[in-house]
Amino acid sequence: MDVSFIGQEVTSKIKGNSNEPAVSVHNLCFAYPDSDDVTILDDINLTIKKGESIGIAGASGCGKTTFIHILLKLIHGYTGEVSLFDKGLQAISREELADKIAYVPQKPFIFSGTIKDNILYGCQQTVADEALLEAARNACILDEIQDSLGGFNGSVSENGNNLSGGQRQRLALARVMLQAPQLIIFDEATSALDNTNEAIIQQNIERIFSRKTIITIAHRLTTLKNADRILVFDAGKIVQEGDFKSLLETKGLFQDFLQQRSKPLDLKEPGNVQ
Repeated sequence: MDVSFIGQEVTSKIKGNSNEPAVSVHNLCFAYPDSDDVTILDDINLTIKKGESIGIAGASGCGKTTFIHILLKLIHGYTGEVSLFDKGLQAISREELADKIAYVPQKPFIFSGTIKDNILYGCQQTVADEALLEAARNACILDEIQDSLGGFNGSVSENGNNLSGGQRQRLALARVMLQAPQLIIFDEATSALDNTNEAIIQQNIERIFSRKTIITIAHRLTTLKNADRILVFDAGKIVQEGDFKSLLETKGLFQDFLQQRSKPLDLKEPGNVQ
């Protein structure tokens, strides 16, 4: 199911104020009804300021994806309070979420059509050719589109089956670069990329969305080097918080992950495809 909310810079029903937080969470708890009372999220408290870049790290099953799915209103039945842009989550419609949030998952929605169709998916305004080229360039896929994918009118099969995993991810990244959301959530959105392309795209994301609020779930911890804060999840709790340098120098789970793995953390699909 596609859960890629694509945001545009439009007037939203969610009131905007530079002094208010983008995300506020108080005493958030969640457990699946049929999980024998296994707690997935346990008393989460945090505030994410507007314009802040937040990284989230943790092993599989630690609760980080559940937390994101609650923000996207894909999971209900939690206890505690969650607010986006100073409005309670339960009072926010899916349309309002689409206006404010862009979500880029590990496995993005790609459909049968052309390369151009897939990049422009969700755009509510006319996109100039130069803007389309720039988005593809910033997502490090322009050369492949022009050289091997048949140009912007090249065909894409259902689910992007004629593309590599990395190409599908980069089309989705080009797509979000044409949007103007207030909050962008990258959920292992570059997991299929090689280190070089990932580093270039990360720099472009930080430049393009420098004034936006960003939440990044990373499969490579080094992706979070420039995050303002990193939240380390374990067993449904936030067990560490700080920037990359401070966590690197502090004994704890984050340091353990870095020392134990030179390979990606929590990579769900084997191998890296360019």
